[in-house]
Amino acid sequence: MASFRDYDPYDRDYSSVPDIVKQFVVYLYRHIRERNIPEIESMYEVSFPKLSERHFKQGPWPQVTAIQDLVDNDHVFCLLYKELYFRHLYAKTQPSLRARCESWDNYCDLFGVILGRNVNMMLPNNWLWNMIDEFLYQFQSFQQYRAKLSSKTPEEIETLQECEQVWNIVDVLNILQALVDKSGIVAELERDGGAEVLACEGYVPNQSNVLRMLGYFSLIGQLRVREELLYASSCCVILHSPVKGNACQAVLHVST
Repeated sequence: MASFRDYDPYDRDYSSVPDIVKQFVVYLYRHIRERNIPEIESMYEVSFPKLSERHFKQGPWPQVTAIQDLVDNDHVFCLLYKELYFRHLYAKTQPSLRARCESWDNYCDLFGVILGRNVNMMLPNNWLWNMIDEFLYQFQSFQQYRAKLSSKTPEEIETLQECEQVWNIVDVLNILQALVDKSGIVAELERDGGAEVLACEGYVPNQSNVLRMLGYFSLIGQLRVREELLYASSCCVILHSPVKGNACQAVLHVST
């Protein structure tokens, strides 16, 4: 049997989506519309991994075009579904450049909706944390992918040069900052030191937790990106420094 790494997800036939997968999509859509956090959390934490292991261990989940009719072509739900789709793809394989670009576009669209609308949905905090964590993981993965030019064909390098704005660090930081600013989380933390967030675990009755918690987690994400930039800068300094031996090792140790 071919491994997942041999599959091109865009060439697969999704005409026969398993019924249990259809049920999962329909019920997840329903629970998100009903803002039913316990049920969403159960489907996200338990059902999705189980279905992934049972039906998609050797391949990707169906593309959104195969399930969108089941959810009334709901734009926001389709963005959330694609976020899970690409996360599974990254977990199982080395994604193609096309998949990396499409995942970036999906995150831009998803965060754009959250920033540009009065979003009233609720999602489990763990999903929102994983969303920011995966966003930054895919950013880092793309930097590593782009740096390995020796293993790429001239055609691939040319295509990569056309994707200069994909996973651009300035855009990544701008998205994180926009989520922080729009959420108002900094003012809230300055006001009560995070007491309200801790007291209600991020869930306030009759209010969406999505923007608030994405802003909170984006603060952590900003620290992560800046720490990685500091580490990279320190390594660059060390490589070009006349100082050798233990002194260089000490600087590198502090940077990590």
